[in-house]
Amino acid sequence: MRPISNPNTDSASYLRGRWYQNPLFKRYWRHYNSTLQWFQQHQQLMRDVTGRSVAAPSETSVTYAEQDDSSFEMPVTEELITFFEQSARHRKSLCSSGAEQEEELQEQQQQSWRRQASSSPGALHHRRLYGAADGAMVHGMELAMQLTFEHFVDSNQAKHWPNIALKL
Repeated sequence: MRPISNPNTDSASYLRGRWYQNPLFKRYWRHYNSTLQWFQQHQQLMRDVTGRSVAAPSETSVTYAEQDDSSFEMPVTEELITFFEQSARHRKSLCSSGAEQEEELQEQQQQSWRRQASSSPGALHHRRLYGAADGAMVHGMELAMQLTFEHFVDSNQAKHWPNIALKL
């Protein structure tokens, strides 16, 4: 018995190696052509913009050369000098207070970390079960095992349930 032929996949152009002319790919080629057209328009626009910007510096250099340097001078008054001095003092005080605050924050973080490490529920539980010396060791071994398992699951993306059908 001869298999049913599909005109979309078994056309003569498909068999001759012109698979890209198959009607199945019409939507793809329409999208490809519109994207290519946009890209070419964008490139032309960029060429136009860069062409204008290359010509612009020569025009602007003439205008800068013609101007006087006196227009750039700014009068310095006593008020301006006191303002700059005051802002420099404020900047120094902010930097020093910021450094002090950072040191205090780091100290607080270290203290909270020490409190958390010593008073975690798992550590207390292990200390009660195994004693002070062995409790920390057993707790560390359990944490290492748990972290190894989590790393394995994350790296392999292991499925927790089999992906085969239950009814065969």
